[in-house]
Amino acid sequence: MISKRATRLKLVAGETITLPIDKVLPDPANETVHPERQIEMLRGSLRKFGQQKAVLIDTKGILICGHGVREAMLAEDMVDIRCEVSGLTAVDQAGYRVADNQLNKLSFFDEEILRANLAPLVREAGFDSEVLGFESAEWEQLLAGTWNSKPAIDPDTIGDYDPNAETFVIKIVGVKAVDRDRVLQLVTKALKGTEYEAESY
Repeated sequence: MISKRATRLKLVAGETITLPIDKVLPDPANETVHPERQIEMLRGSLRKFGQQKAVLIDTKGILICGHGVREAMLAEDMVDIRCEVSGLTAVDQAGYRVADNQLNKLSFFDEEILRANLAPLVREAGFDSEVLGFESAEWEQLLAGTWNSKPAIDPDTIGDYDPNAETFVIKIVGVKAVDRDRVLQLVTKALKGTEYEAESY
């Protein structure tokens, strides 16, 4: 008996290609968890806007970035997925995947500009804010002008006042992670010539 040999994908780094979704496989080493709530929001976004950004795969068809999107597309019974083929290999794939997820967390919205950009959508009949990824409470706060997109700082993570070490903890709000070193330099400069020094947490 002669059987057909399974055809292997021939993918070229740098190309953008549309593939059957079952030919694009999740990476079992992916460390990012996509909760059911996020998948539901992604499904709503796909229904509203379609797939506007390609997922990133390697030359073997293994996902690097876009696991949540693929999961949502499967739940929507979509059969094709647009992919960008990366030339990254081995360790660099894992490194980029982590960086892509982590670096996105460091940005935040300018709420005034965001509200202006959303105004046309708000006027749209039957508009569902969840297709944008907002919880209902966040959406109400945003429209009321009371929402803050900056990540909250947990006081428990920055330590306490220690009278024995004569340490005083000062919380500076609104500082981006990328600006931490620069702010520390400014504080250190201000303390120059005194008996005190500053550290960041």
